[in-house]
Amino acid sequence: MIINFLKKFISIKSVTPNDRGCQFLLKNFLKRIGFEFFIFKKNLVTHSIFLYFKKRNKFFDYSFLGHTDVVSENIKSNWIFNPFKASFFKGYIYGRGTSDMKLSISSFIYSFKYLRKKKNFIFIFSSNEEGDSKNGSLLISKLLKKKNFFIKNMIVGEPTSEKNIFDTLKNGRRGSLNVKIKVLGKQGHTAYPEKSKNAIHIFCKKFSKLKYFKKNFDFQISKIICKNRTINIIPGILFFYLNVRYYNIFSLYIFFYKINYIFNIKNVSIISNSKPYFKKSFILIKKIKKILLNYNIISKCFKYLGGTSDGKYFVDISKNIVEMGFKNKTSHKYNEKVSIKDFFKSVLIYNDIMI
Repeated sequence: MIINFLKKFISIKSVTPNDRGCQFLLKNFLKRIGFEFFIFKKNLVTHSIFLYFKKRNKFFDYSFLGHTDVVSENIKSNWIFNPFKASFFKGYIYGRGTSDMKLSISSFIYSFKYLRKKKNFIFIFSSNEEGDSKNGSLLISKLLKKKNFFIKNMIVGEPTSEKNIFDTLKNGRRGSLNVKIKVLGKQGHTAYPEKSKNAIHIFCKKFSKLKYFKKNFDFQISKIICKNRTINIIPGILFFYLNVRYYNIFSLYIFFYKINYIFNIKNVSIISNSKPYFKKSFILIKKIKKILLNYNIISKCFKYLGGTSDGKYFVDISKNIVEMGFKNKTSHKYNEKVSIKDFFKSVLIYNDIMI
């Protein structure tokens, strides 16, 4: 049964923010095992909340947070198999979204099917985690907060593992800031460089100064735009997009101080900012690590590592938040895959956590 479910789930081309029926597939599965559900859509984004009550109140012992959207497959010919068809080959399941995070979702709900249901559970899904997150999980968190719901333990199914399944847990994330920066020069003819100022040369010289400040934050250029229509013009203006990963508000202030010093803050536009979050989650982490030892898995925990996740939206209504999922080695890459052995092991582990 679960294999058929996986085939259907992965075959849905749910490129962010389009869910394309993924959450209705989850509804059909969870409804049969006693869940109440609420599915709604805002713009192109689909959200769903699945509730299982042992005692009808606003307190939930366990929650699973996931997203049904995936990133694009990009160039289809670079895939060994069809990215939107579950392919089983040499002990792995191939397909877009296998590691991030359709198999985590499948594992968790399948583990729940065989659980002795003595607690309250809430499962939360959105279809805009991989995109700009607008109208995404933030809307659900606001709705739950308005209803005074509270979650004791939240599991987020992001792909956190490195070498072995669940060898890495996360109880927080760095912040992610995206900025657009303008670099001004003076346009001219390539034959008369002394009469102009090349914006590209200015950019290279100034950007090299930023490398001395990497101790406080990490950054990557994601796009450079220089609109020259002909090849004999020295560009007078350049735009570049920078993604900055920062650890706290203090390090963000340091970044803006350096940007102002090098590029002038007037030329900097903020596109988006995802703030860092951190939850101690000591009791839940201790329980998970103890369970993992039964499977000969030694796990470490990091409060700041990797990209962002929707866990940040539930900090105020959750006592504990731990992110744990499959290996991230092939996430967002061609030929994304998950070990079949790891998948069935994760079903047992998730089940043990919820007991």
